Order: sequence, then structure tokens, then C-alpha cells
Amino acid sequence: MLETALSVSLRNLIERKSKRDNRTFTAYQLAKCLAVDRSLILRILSGEVPHPRIDTILKILDFFVQDGFKLSLDELVNGRVESEWVSEQIPEVVQLSTINVYSMNKRYAQCQRRTSVALPLNAAALQAFVNEESIAPFCPPGTLFIIDKEKSVEAGHLLAIDFLDKEEIIFYKCLTLTPFSLISMDDQVRFCVEDRNISVRVLGVVVRIHLPYQAPSVEE
Repeated sequence: MLETALSVSLRNLIERKSKRDNRTFTAYQLAKCLAVDRSLILRILSGEVPHPRIDTILKILDFFVQDGFKLSLDELVNGRVESEWVSEQIPEVVQLSTINVYSMNKRYAQCQRRTSVALPLNAAALQAFVNEESIAPFCPPGTLFIIDKEKSVEAGHLLAIDFLDKEEIIFYKCLTLTPFSLISMDDQVRFCVEDRNISVRVLGVVVRIHLPYQAPSVEE
């Protein structure tokens, strides 16, 4: 078995769901819930398919979120499913909210369009950005990043950052608050803001990522 970050996450989630529900939850049951072939789930768990299609990853993410697990895309694909991210409570009630969508390029500061998304009732000031270019590791062009401008920033949050000397909004994960340090979504770039003596403005915390629809195809 060749373990991958995703296979570790998925195995962890299946075990936690079994423990929470006090009954065994299997890869076969997950495949039925996702309407995918059981062999695909088994190949993901074995590491044979280390990089499934985005639509498959989103199906897995959506299933466990709807089942009450507090889980982000980053935590799922990077093998960071920890106990504190799992909720044994009833999932939050959601409502359909219409929000403004902006380009990540600051030259186009006006609202590009409006969109409706299902979000928790307690979500505060919402805004969305759409990217024109791919963002590693799993965000192709057209991905919608929904931010809450009033949510308190905590370590581990994905943030929309305005570097005042750059033309585009950039998304970084918060490593620490004191000092304020950031890491890129692909974990390749990390730095302390104070050390670089740069001016940044946190626009908000990313509360949802909507990947553009892609027609399903056979996994390779």
C-alpha cells in the first residue's frame, strides 16, 4: 500500500465516522453514497489513485461536511484531518445567500457579477473572488473563493490577502498570529510579514471554495 495524504485523510474520516456512529462504515457504503464505483474508493485508499479528479474530491468533501464533519478542502487533500476539526453535532443550518463576486486582479475593482450560494445562517459580511489562473494545488481558473470579512482570524485559516504593492489578491494560510506568518496554499512559500517589512491587508477568512464544474470522466 502506497500511502498518500488523501488516502490517510479518507481512512481517518471513515474510521471517525464509524466510531461516532457506533457502527462500521465501509468504503463500499461511501462509494454508494457518492454514486461512484467501489474500486475507485479502494484505489484512493490504497494510494493507487493519488490524485483523483477534482469532482471526485469535492464529492468526498461534501459528503463528510454534510454528515457533520468540520472539514476543509486543504485538510482533506493534505492529510490534516484532526480531532478538533470533527463535529459530532448536527450540521449548521444554511440559507441561500446572494453575494458579490470580484476579480482577484485589483485593476478590476468593481463587482463582476452576483451569485447565490448556500452558507450558514451565522455567516456575516460575505464577498467572493474568482481566479483567472490556476492556483496550486487544486484550484483551476473559475474557482470561487467566498470570504467572511468579519470572521476573526485564527491560525490555520485560509485568508484573502491584499499585498498593497501587488496587483492581485492572493490567498495564504495563516501559520501564526504573533508574529503574523503566512504559507502558500501549496505549502511551498512561507514567511513572516514583519520580517519582510511589507504592507498587507487581510480582506477576510475563506469560508467556502467552489470549484468550477467539470464533466466526470474515468479515473486514471
